[in-house]
Amino acid sequence: MIQLHRYREVQEFKNQVEPLLSKNEVLHNLALGILHSLNESSKPNFMGVILKDSRAALVLLQTHPKQIILSQIQKLTECELSEAAELLQEIDAVSKEQAVKTGEAFIKAERLFLWEVNGKYVSIANATRPTTHNITINFVYTPREERKKGYASSCVSTLSQLMLDSGFQTTSLYTDMTNPTSNKIYMEIGYEHVADSALVLFHEKK
Repeated sequence: MIQLHRYREVQEFKNQVEPLLSKNEVLHNLALGILHSLNESSKPNFMGVILKDSRAALVLLQTHPKQIILSQIQKLTECELSEAAELLQEIDAVSKEQAVKTGEAFIKAERLFLWEVNGKYVSIANATRPTTHNITINFVYTPREERKKGYASSCVSTLSQLMLDSGFQTTSLYTDMTNPTSNKIYMEIGYEHVADSALVLFHEKK
């Protein structure tokens, strides 16, 4: 039997799902990182768990008006996924005021890094969503005119090592598997493919 349990209080939600997600920090680093940044005054758009036979199967966390993070705890059949999708259609729409102010968070967290060559910034990367043992590298960018010079590799490699040296056991990143250039760069500096993720967008029915 598939059920949806919705949470209203951040701390109650964290108490229930963090032990489940923490069993695989690398796989669930996105949800865990965001959870760690939430406090009792935070107001996520949606917090919930899809239950299969009264056991957690999917953890649901939404902090963006049109995006929701689904973290799989146990496998669901196609039929069960359809049931879960029908339940998710009942989620309300939420104002943009509750969206995360990403840019300000980067600056306040002091984990935004620039790679400088001859007095010029040539690449950028951010370390974010720290969990107990893992931290994620994201927003890797190199201006077009500075690409194919190894700057992104140096930036990500150095930042990753810096995070490991600071005490994190692992670092993670998300990449587009259809982009051979970025994948080649990340694998060359030691990253390994762990799992595939999907971005699901919700639109109002017309």
